[in-house]
Amino acid sequence: MLLEKIRVTRETAASKERVRISLFENGEWVEVAVYFFNAEDFVSQRVRAYLKDLRVHYPSLRIVEGDIREKGVQEIKEALDNLFGVPEKLRTELPCLFIRGEALVGEKGIITRAEEILRSHQ
Repeated sequence: MLLEKIRVTRETAASKERVRISLFENGEWVEVAVYFFNAEDFVSQRVRAYLKDLRVHYPSLRIVEGDIREKGVQEIKEALDNLFGVPEKLRTELPCLFIRGEALVGEKGIITRAEEILRSHQ
């Protein structure tokens, strides 16, 4: 599972700290987004389709996925929730996307903010 191969680091740029998630690909560490979902959930599937379309417009976007029902995925999500400071009341909500130093929770949060974040980091 690719999710088990991610690396999380903290970067400081222009006096702002950011959490960066990377995956070792083709001999280098590449920044990735991490998407947590439940494969049996219709909303999660709809957001997956949205993210697939988003990759067409942002070909450098790499997304590592984790179905929350798979072994070990919940623990990785909990660790990212802690690092990104996701409020306790939102930690059980799915889908969830960690992208470019931000945690987006729920369908509305992902669809309204993901592309904006990508545009601002080009």
